[in-house]
Amino acid sequence: MHITIDLLEKWGSCYTREQHEEIFAGRKYLTVDDVVAAPVPTQDKIWALLHEEIIPVRELRLLACDFAEDALKLVSEPDQRLLNAIAVSRSYAVGISSEMELKEASRAAVRVTEATEAAWAAVRAARVARAAAAEAVRVVREVSRARGFRRASTGARAWDAAVRAAGVLAAEAAWAAGEEMRSEQLKKILAVIDRLDR
Repeated sequence: MHITIDLLEKWGSCYTREQHEEIFAGRKYLTVDDVVAAPVPTQDKIWALLHEEIIPVRELRLLACDFAEDALKLVSEPDQRLLNAIAVSRSYAVGISSEMELKEASRAAVRVTEATEAAWAAVRAARVARAAAAEAVRVVREVSRARGFRRASTGARAWDAAVRAAGVLAAEAAWAAGEEMRSEQLKKILAVIDRLDR
């Protein structure tokens, strides 16, 4: 399996030709092992390997099912329609379910995601409201400072610092969890490729 710069560009790589040339370091193509060793983020390695020129469509579908199941493990009570869509997609990949069954399961899963998107819109609206409240608090602090209420202002600054620190820690934890998941996905991809090469 050879991956060339032209092939990466055909697939729509986000890297420029110059960046590709630097990664390829004079080689005409990269092997799977070269991709894994490349100095790029794990998510880009995954992207480069998840193409039917590297992994057959059937195996790509099964990997997608695995990844979806892994993601749903992070949800305390995943919607049964999502689990069903994964199961139907998996059975379709191995020739058990029909295309009609796959479409029906897919439509049900889309309805779940549309409802989820509406819920996220509500979350975003709540965040905007929170930002507006934070701005109101900032204005109150400015007024307090102007009136000489230093103790209140010092307490507010300490609170602000604590909130910022908690936000940074939460973001770092989320990134680490995501990177761990991407590493596990890359291992699964490589196991499939290894099995196909035998």
